Formats: sequence, C-alpha cells, structure tokens
Amino acid sequence: MKSTTVSTMAATTVALLFAAQVVAAGPTVDLSYKATRFGASEQTFLQQHAGENFVCADAPPSSVGRWCSSKSTTFGNEPSSTIAQFLNDRLVLITISFAPPASDVADAAFDVAMTSQFQQRYGNPSAEYWPGQTSQGAPFWKKVWHLKGGAAITYIHFDIDANGSRLEQRNVFLQSKEADKLITQHKPSDM
Repeated sequence: MKSTTVSTMAATTVALLFAAQVVAAGPTVDLSYKATRFGASEQTFLQQHAGENFVCADAPPSSVGRWCSSKSTTFGNEPSSTIAQFLNDRLVLITISFAPPASDVADAAFDVAMTSQFQQRYGNPSAEYWPGQTSQGAPFWKKVWHLKGGAAITYIHFDIDANGSRLEQRNVFLQSKEADKLITQHKPSDM
C-alpha cells in the first residue's frame, strides 16, 4: 500500500513539475530531446548529454546509421534507457524505454502522467488507441502526436503474456521527419 501511494504521488509530482515548466515557457511545436534539436550531429549530442553515459557505435546489421545508447538516463523525471539514432550524422530518432512500475495502480498513474505531459505541451493526440488490442489479443495503450514539419511523438505501453512469461514495455518515440529514411535506406542482406 505504501509503495502504491508513493508511486502515485511521484507520478502526480512529475505531472505538476512539467505543467509548471510548460506554463512558464509557453506552448511550442518544436520537437527536441532535452533541448537537443533534431538534426544535431553525434558530436553535438554527446557534448550536450556528457553526464548521461551514452556509448555510440554503428547501427546493428538490421538498421542503418549510428546509434548512441545509455541505460542511465531520465525522461519526465523517470529513470529510462535511451537510444539516439543518427543518419548521415544527423539526429533523427530517440527511443526512450521505461521499466515497469511496481504495481497495477502505479501502471495507470505512470501512463497518465507521461501522456499528460505531451498533451499539455502539444495538445490533444492526433491518434489514440487507449486501450487497444494487438492481433494476438494482447492489450496496448498508444497515443501519437503529429507535429508540424513531419515530426511525431508516440507513447506506447504493451503488456504481453507469452509462454508463461510476462513482457511489459513502455516506450516514447521522438522522431523527426527524416526518421522515415531509416526504413527506406535499409537494404536487407541477400539470403
């Protein structure tokens, strides 16, 4: 009971802190990751996030460009793991992953707190599947904000039970218009 109350209070605090920042700064449609604008070089990104332990390497064989990843970041005052993807030395996509909250009550509070931050800054989502269901019948929660210039924000939470194991994941995707090129430039290897 105590951890549920603490988690709910933490989620409420996160939402209120973000709301105060938005009111002070005013609404915007520019998309950035902690003040790093999309299109920034890998070197600029690393300089601006020097304390977050990002490690960079060429993308895995199934992708293109370069990836910088860290398991010790925060987003919306929540601990997270982050991958920054670069194409032609330009930041095009940020993927932020969160650990599951400690309880079902904290689950719902986390989803509301995180998505309300985006809603306060960017308005109502352009698309909403809350809750939705995968073709395999697993539940998922998803909200998408399409921004001017082709950028987008996606929040997705899914919870799948497979072969007796539970897989729960929450991700935020911050993508520039150029992120679409990650798919079109990928050339599958010959089989």
